[in-house]
Amino acid sequence: MTGEPRQSQSDTLLLSFSAEIALAQTRPTLMVLLRNQLKAMFGFSHCSILLVEEGNMKCRPFLPGSAETKSFDPFESLICRDNDLNNSPITKAIQTVEPLFIEVNDAINSIKRVAIFPFVEKESLLGAISFFSKTPDVFDRQKMSLITGVVKLISIAVSHVLTIEESEKREKEKSALLELSKDMATINNKSDLSVVISTKLRNLLSSFGFVIGLIDENTSTHYAYIIDQEEFANQFPDFEIVKTQRYPIKDGYFNRVLASEEPVKFSLDNISAQSDVPAYITFWRSMGFTYTMGIKLRAANEDIGVLWLYSEKPVNLSLLKGVCAQISIAISNILSNDDIQRREREKSILLTFSNDIAKVRSKTDLAVAINRTLKGLSLIKIYILRIIDEDGITTTTYIYDPNDSFVTDPDFQPLRNGKYAIKDGLHDRLLASQEPLLIKVKEIMKRKDIPIYAQFWNKLGIDTILGSALRSGDTNIGFIWAMPDQVNMAMFKALCAQISIAISNIVANERIEHQLTEISNYKQRLEEENFYLQEEITGANNNSEIIGAGAEMQKVFHMMSQVAFTNSTVLLLGETGTGKELVARAIHNNSPRKDKLMVKINCAALPANLIESELFGHERGSFTGAFDRRVGKFELAHKGTLFLDEIGEMPLELQVKLLRALQEREIERVGGKTTIKVDVRIIAATNRKLLKEVAAGRFRSDLYYRLNVFPITLPPLRNRKEDISVLTSHFIGKYSRNAGKKVNNISHYALEGLLAYSWPGNIRELEHLVERSVLLTNGGTIKDMHLPVAENEDTADILKDSYVKTIDENERDHILEVLKKCKGKVSGSHGAAALLGVPVSTLNSKMKKLDIEKGRSFHADKGGDHGNVTDDS
Repeated sequence: MTGEPRQSQSDTLLLSFSAEIALAQTRPTLMVLLRNQLKAMFGFSHCSILLVEEGNMKCRPFLPGSAETKSFDPFESLICRDNDLNNSPITKAIQTVEPLFIEVNDAINSIKRVAIFPFVEKESLLGAISFFSKTPDVFDRQKMSLITGVVKLISIAVSHVLTIEESEKREKEKSALLELSKDMATINNKSDLSVVISTKLRNLLSSFGFVIGLIDENTSTHYAYIIDQEEFANQFPDFEIVKTQRYPIKDGYFNRVLASEEPVKFSLDNISAQSDVPAYITFWRSMGFTYTMGIKLRAANEDIGVLWLYSEKPVNLSLLKGVCAQISIAISNILSNDDIQRREREKSILLTFSNDIAKVRSKTDLAVAINRTLKGLSLIKIYILRIIDEDGITTTTYIYDPNDSFVTDPDFQPLRNGKYAIKDGLHDRLLASQEPLLIKVKEIMKRKDIPIYAQFWNKLGIDTILGSALRSGDTNIGFIWAMPDQVNMAMFKALCAQISIAISNIVANERIEHQLTEISNYKQRLEEENFYLQEEITGANNNSEIIGAGAEMQKVFHMMSQVAFTNSTVLLLGETGTGKELVARAIHNNSPRKDKLMVKINCAALPANLIESELFGHERGSFTGAFDRRVGKFELAHKGTLFLDEIGEMPLELQVKLLRALQEREIERVGGKTTIKVDVRIIAATNRKLLKEVAAGRFRSDLYYRLNVFPITLPPLRNRKEDISVLTSHFIGKYSRNAGKKVNNISHYALEGLLAYSWPGNIRELEHLVERSVLLTNGGTIKDMHLPVAENEDTADILKDSYVKTIDENERDHILEVLKKCKGKVSGSHGAAALLGVPVSTLNSKMKKLDIEKGRSFHADKGGDHGNVTDDS
């Protein structure tokens, strides 16, 4: 009976405890409840709860003994030292998940026995509750059963408190991140960002120092973007180096942080003993920090940098990740704004410079534009431009600022006037690069073959030189060397492109007069070529082929085939109308020069004073009426063929100049001062017997032998009558088409007349006769050819009467007839001069010209008297 009231009382206490513990939401409330009510129920002197850290053998007190130190209370130290579960009494209870009783002898607190009860929550080990007793028999069997039930309630209550704390913690973090986000939204520059991180973030993450390192645009290096407490850090000697230096991404530390999704912690004490440690790591160690933590910064799915934290206290990693996300967004916005402002500034600079360049007409204008933009905006300090010479292997000084101090240096004058090879190890490096290059002068000075201008840079104390090739399209035109004030490679490249355009414009302006003159010459030449091309087309239509199947023409064809593919001079001989021009064109069209012009000049059709101008051209103002420069036929036929028709009619004084042009392969315009090289193949033609002309002194022998390299004699039509029928048919077809008639045949009677005719005019006469006959014919057959002589005359009479003598031949025959009458006597009252009514000197001159020799004997018309040409009266 005595046990029933106790059991009832215990149940009442347990029920009351269960109701109260369900309301406990904080650690102190829960521990007060445990230490008051449970102590009254079970009679222990003290109780404590240790929470196990998941994943390791560490524990922490549920309610620390001291709010300041957050350390273990004295009772907890009996079962666990320094929160390490290894070799502690609590380890066995936690591992077996069974109550554990241990005997202790704590003289200070008089503790004799400790009962350890582990508890779990949702199959996860949560921790353990320990009951400390001053008497060994406080935990009897009846109490143990009750305590086991209480422990389950305690584990639920502890889990509930921890859940509430985690929820409050997350809400606090969300609130903090929200406040930080609002602050970040107002940030416009990195100075504002530094202030927010130093104030707001320091309150959230406790005391710390920080550095933000960003990845360079080249993605291979990183640099310090923001340094916390810069005024303090500036007191250390290496601060400026650490602040301005670029470090490789793969330095063993920065890249490790980028590769991790979680913060990475480094012990500065351990790192300092290693080799090849980046300067920024060793610098923080010199400032007194013992460890650093790196968290990568990421925006728009790209790594942008690392946040380095230096703190001696634990950091809320969850909150830190959220903070880094906010910082990343803020930095991304700042960089974007900076980039926009930079681009706007660059656009403004480029627009201004472009407007200046558009006005450039001289080197002086270009120097002014460069000084105003590149030097005026502090992009460069000094500069010099060099252009590539026409030889393509050297460079010459083009532009520099005459106001720069280095201009007065004695060593500069030789440099300014000197030429330097492109392949010198520096200029060719610029040509091989599509981007400007930043070159260390000290590195150049380590070479064996140091360019003189690089030695000059070193003398001036220049550490770094900026160079770029200047290009117009794909053409390299020069170089620019500059001492940079601030390095902006993209901007410098764009400005160099503008400078290249300006140089191209200057060169164009400097050459414009020369080009205008050349354009005028080319225009004239094109007009001349057009004329000859039209003539070629007309000639091709009129003479699509050389017609002839007889033995005489076969010889001609053979000789043409032998000489066509060479560059040898050809001399075409034959009577008028035998087709010499047609043969010349055929030789040209089958030669390697067929794609160039065949230029024709008729030496008999031009006055003697104009032939030289036609052949060699003339300069403006070289003679009266020479209003423009004229390109001669030799220049026009360059790389082609020059056809000199009627070469036998060329005056003696011009033959000398022609001979020189053929021998030297160069000409000189009338009124010109320079010689012009020409590459011309000569085809000459004449109907005269040049050897007789040479003998008579009317044609130079040296020119004859120069032209008579490969003579081809064209037979007269009367010697190739077998071709008359074919030629006639060809001309009938041609002129019937031209006349729009359907004439396609010739009668046997008319053909016989053609075969009987002597053809003093050769093929040309036949062609014109057929053309006239086609026009006079009404039917489809030519019945009568309308020959120029009566049909009843025999062939001998036709040949005799149809031949027309020249004026010289008639004059010579007349003088000879008179000399015969005068028995060779020239002067005197009965001499030939008196009879002809001309002075003796005039008659002697005529006789010399017509090759009538003195001393020649004449036979009288009647009688047997003989006489010699004599001046005796």
